[in-house]
Amino acid sequence: MDTHGHDLNRIWSVGWASREHTFAALNVFFNITFKQFFKMKALSFFSALFLATSVFSQSPNVTTVQNDFAAFGKGDIQTIVSSTADNVVWKHFGTQGVVPFAGIYNGHEGVARFFQNVGDNSQFTLFEPQNFTENGDVVVAVVNLKSVAISTGKEYSDTVEMTFTFDANGKITSWEAKGDAKGLDAAFTK
Repeated sequence: MDTHGHDLNRIWSVGWASREHTFAALNVFFNITFKQFFKMKALSFFSALFLATSVFSQSPNVTTVQNDFAAFGKGDIQTIVSSTADNVVWKHFGTQGVVPFAGIYNGHEGVARFFQNVGDNSQFTLFEPQNFTENGDVVVAVVNLKSVAISTGKEYSDTVEMTFTFDANGKITSWEAKGDAKGLDAAFTK
């Protein structure tokens, strides 16, 4: 506990054996919108998100991250952009010039451009946040994902660590994704 009585190491995990039944029902509801925007086939992250928000009380920052994941799944990029500070720094791993969305993006326009690049160049078949860890103003989400690089048709799968840092107003000031850069580069190399 810090001096304000907040638990600095809250962990939310979704991994219940009975989740498949809930996933099936939620997948039917979200399937059409999600596939239309990102052409995704697997929607279990929505189910995981629903279970996590239903079972655990959330801090505002964790709730923002979960809401942004849900917005991503619906193709609602404006919600994500609105959750960021004006001077946000957005970083994604991979080699610039090889991976179309790798690099550093600044400000609201940069975040919107990042998501445009992701949507134009990847087809996700799995996007499943596994847990959310909070420590002060930082929330880390571990996400299992699979996608296909549209330009090459090659599949990429990884467990990516996404780190969100918040300011005192609850806005995201930085986001960084870390994962298997060599594997991502290989998926986009012709």
